[in-house]
Amino acid sequence: DNPEFTQPLLYKAIGKHRRSIDLFTDHLTTQGLAEAPMLEQVKSQVWEQFEKDFVAAQTYEPPPATEWLATKWEGVRGPNQLAQKLPTGIDVDLLKKIGARLCEVPEGFQMHNSLKRIMKTKRERIDAGEGLDWGTAEGLAFGSLLLEGSHVRITGQDVQRGTFSHRHCAVT
Repeated sequence: DNPEFTQPLLYKAIGKHRRSIDLFTDHLTTQGLAEAPMLEQVKSQVWEQFEKDFVAAQTYEPPPATEWLATKWEGVRGPNQLAQKLPTGIDVDLLKKIGARLCEVPEGFQMHNSLKRIMKTKRERIDAGEGLDWGTAEGLAFGSLLLEGSHVRITGQDVQRGTFSHRHCAVT
């Protein structure tokens, strides 16, 4: 994910900012609360522990499910055990029209080069009708719901930017 796509000025300013650990190290040393060699030793020990934990995680196997855990899920329907199956579907030509709108860029808008590439690939995949990523599928679904007159409300802290680059719902 690259937040510079939707927040270029903010992340340019952030990029110029010193790292928190460096600021805190300076604060501790200038206040006489710690000496630089001791802080470097602590940082080194923490990184060593991170490395050990990472290596250990590569071979970690979770314990087998215990009976009490397995029985807690009795009676819960799985995704293929829906209470009622409803017919769904939409015309491919309509999906392609929705997809074309998803990929439109306002005239005069200066888009980040990486995002241009993502949008171009998205458009090509929509036109081909294959290789769609989750973000594109979500966008097509939202568009189809809106055309049917359904209200679509997406909530969360990153609803416009999306969690990953392919999910951008808005470009600014």
